[in-house]
Amino acid sequence: MIEKITFPDPSAHPDWITPHSSEWYSLLNDTLGEYRYPWKSKFNLHQKGAMAIS
Repeated sequence: MIEKITFPDPSAHPDWITPHSSEWYSLLNDTLGEYRYPWKSKFNLHQKGAMAIS
């Protein structure tokens, strides 16, 4: 029998900040000092959305 594991709700933590809120971005800025995007993504602006996710 597989034991079911239940993880606690992280939003119940007293220090929880709603992701993508202004407070979250402010904390991110204070912590990192800048926005970083370390991935090297390549986008084809002429590609249709359905093709991009397939």
